[in-house]
Amino acid sequence: MAEMATITKDFLNKVFVDKNVKTLVDEQTIWEQMLTKQPVDSLNVRYYKEQYIDIETPNDSAMSAPIDTNLKSPGYRAPGDLFPHTGFGMPKEYNLGLRQVALEVDVPDESAKYAEMVNLPLKAQQKLANSMASYINNVLGNAISENWTGSTVNTVTASVAWGTYTSSTPIDDILAAEEKIEDISGYNYKVTSMLVSKQTYFDLRAYVAYKNLNYKYTVPVANGATEILQVEGIKVFSTNMVKRAVAILGDFKQCGTLFESEPLTTNKYYTDQDHVTHLQAYRTFNFALTDPKAICLIKSI
Repeated sequence: MAEMATITKDFLNKVFVDKNVKTLVDEQTIWEQMLTKQPVDSLNVRYYKEQYIDIETPNDSAMSAPIDTNLKSPGYRAPGDLFPHTGFGMPKEYNLGLRQVALEVDVPDESAKYAEMVNLPLKAQQKLANSMASYINNVLGNAISENWTGSTVNTVTASVAWGTYTSSTPIDDILAAEEKIEDISGYNYKVTSMLVSKQTYFDLRAYVAYKNLNYKYTVPVANGATEILQVEGIKVFSTNMVKRAVAILGDFKQCGTLFESEPLTTNKYYTDQDHVTHLQAYRTFNFALTDPKAICLIKSI
């Protein structure tokens, strides 16, 4: 019993807790690696969001719009005259406040004292990591999808819910979403990945099996995030971040920036009054969707 108790106490070692919790969180937020990240030393950041006003297509409304203070159109200048000044089509400036996600879990001394309770410190860390990953996914998912409404991001509605695999056309829906993103004039968006819920993952597998399609499956990337197949070169990942009836297709490198002032950090302290070890985890971050047209939501799947 003494040996088991010693092992159990080792599970509450600060170095072990830090590595274990971070590993468990990373496994459930593996898709985050696709995003552009920027460390900052502030709780507020300034970023610029694309407005998607077409100034490149010849003979469009931009060339005839009197937008200069002197009512001059862009590109036309009389000899000796001042250059027309315009902010037409320039990204708009926004401010973003960073959020701290913070959680704590308690582990009583009994968990580290008795051999039969050896798994409780590990279960506590797993619970802490799962909850942290859920909050992180919630913050990022809401930001990327514009709270799942798609007010400025592209949207496509599936012709038939993908769960009805005998009559649905998920490949057509995915290609339609890809076209919406890559057909944006003046931008070089390239769709590389699609994020789906775990239920949609099984719907796609059922569809592939029913149609007898020859898509190659790969091994899991990590627990909670699995690359299941490639559709026309687009990698498909399942993640707890995505809601049931929606898929997110996008150029995740160009869609925005994840700002972070405090990376995922763990802390441990002990209270003598109740003989309890307290494990904490926190992270200060937020996501700015700078290029909403680099994202497309496929709804009603």
